[in-house]
Amino acid sequence: MTLSAQQMSGPPYTLPEDAVEWLQALAALRRAAVTNPRVAPFREQIASACEWTARALRADDT
Repeated sequence: MTLSAQQMSGPPYTLPEDAVEWLQALAALRRAAVTNPRVAPFREQIASACEWTARALRADDT
């Protein structure tokens, strides 16, 4: 069974709106990956998604 982001985090679910909020959200995710039993089983999928995102952020689009 695949859970949506809203099901994983519970209501209300909103995306970070700026870089500071993204850094805070990623720090919370890092902590949750170790301590939250609802997140820990998905660590490999989360890591893959973060790697794809990191590659996109580093890509030179000029």
